[in-house]
Amino acid sequence: MTPLTVTRVEYERGEMDIELAEEGVIRTVTVGYGSGIGPTENVRCSLCDREFTAENPIQTIKDSLRCRRCTSSNP
Repeated sequence: MTPLTVTRVEYERGEMDIELAEEGVIRTVTVGYGSGIGPTENVRCSLCDREFTAENPIQTIKDSLRCRRCTSSNP
């Protein structure tokens, strides 16, 4: 996956759109964001509903946002 764009905007609270691309598929993920604290919401796997973390990262976006665990068990 490759980020398509990166834009820095400073504000106290709001939403941040993150565009992800993988093999021609583009998905936008929107998360709450607070200045000085970072994301205020967790993004979760669309199959198992587990939170994406460093240990359980987004593995694919082709069909939906899927974590490493779901992608490994459901090829």
